[in-house]
Amino acid sequence: MTEYIKGKIIMKLEQIIVFPFIIIGYLAGYLLKNNFKNKRILFLLRNADIGGSTLLHADIVKVLKGEKPVLVFTKKAANNNFLDRFINSGVSMYDISKWVDVKVLHFLNIIYRGILANHINNSSLEKVIGAECLYFYKLLPYLRQNLLRADITHVNQWQHYTIRFLNYIDLRIYSSVGIKKDAVEQYKASGISEMFMNKLKFIEYKTDILEYSEPNNEKLEVIFIGRASEQKRVHLIGRIAEGAFKQKLNLHVSFIGDVSNILPIADFPYCTFYGNVTDKKKLQNLERNSDVLLLTSRFEGLPLVVMEMMALGRVVVSTAVSSIPDYIEDNITGRLIWSNSETEIVEEGINILKDLSERYDVVKSIGINARTFAKERFHPEKFMDEIMKNLGA
Repeated sequence: MTEYIKGKIIMKLEQIIVFPFIIIGYLAGYLLKNNFKNKRILFLLRNADIGGSTLLHADIVKVLKGEKPVLVFTKKAANNNFLDRFINSGVSMYDISKWVDVKVLHFLNIIYRGILANHINNSSLEKVIGAECLYFYKLLPYLRQNLLRADITHVNQWQHYTIRFLNYIDLRIYSSVGIKKDAVEQYKASGISEMFMNKLKFIEYKTDILEYSEPNNEKLEVIFIGRASEQKRVHLIGRIAEGAFKQKLNLHVSFIGDVSNILPIADFPYCTFYGNVTDKKKLQNLERNSDVLLLTSRFEGLPLVVMEMMALGRVVVSTAVSSIPDYIEDNITGRLIWSNSETEIVEEGINILKDLSERYDVVKSIGINARTFAKERFHPEKFMDEIMKNLGA
């Protein structure tokens, strides 16, 4: 039995179980105010927490501002520090996480699917877009057929689950080449027809191409930028920083993002911790004053910070996971860590940084190659044109 068939069977069984709650919610929807009546596009999002995917979603909303979008957040936020990016677009926003993201009250999650389905089906909405939001998929079976239903994916973490909803999805947008390739392989393994393959679309994200400044630090300035999630394996960067310090390498490691729950800051007096940085100009200055971005992720799409650092002409040192090798050519546009075990990743990471700290000319030349690549691939106008062509009027 293929992954697709098995998933469809599970989905149908789940629909039978939750059907009474969906009906309750759908009927309740007639009694509640419908906030979608005069809107054209509905975005279902997790939240506005710090992260490259949140910035991408905010930029998509900004591009489609003229299409009367409305946003619904479905997952409780850890910080919501990028909420202003959506507020500045002047779109309508609703947070339903207090109803649908409470495990002990999961029946409310199901009832609310009925409410939303009622409001969507009885509105002028033309498109419903789920951006890395699992709740979007839960809604799909109950929506009217004349909607354009699209999902946006940055990592392949949920592909094994979302494949069961293919019959309900009209367009699938991937922000990296590698994840789209993974989807194609998954479809082939399940014997999915060419019709579904044609619904897969890759749209390259964009970044600002700022003025170039040549790095000129006395020590190799290495920086981590990101969330302290399990995916990022920040503890490995802490071990690399510790190993480099013990070997007295000519480098300094900094962290942007709240990593205090992973690394006891007092144990790393030789590092700098900036915490969450939400001011765009301050973040750009910190990136510009660095030589190397260090990532040890377990999996990735294409992080926005990678694009930003490449555009600045800086060196990205990253584990060779997911889509990273599609953008970074080892020793040409960056450096790749090929090891798999954590111990070997730390050792290889230290060795790469040692090499770069001793050959600053290589840091500059790789950075220039990375900038040339970024200017060709990450152009803002290209991104805007693709979004309008696929999701606009």
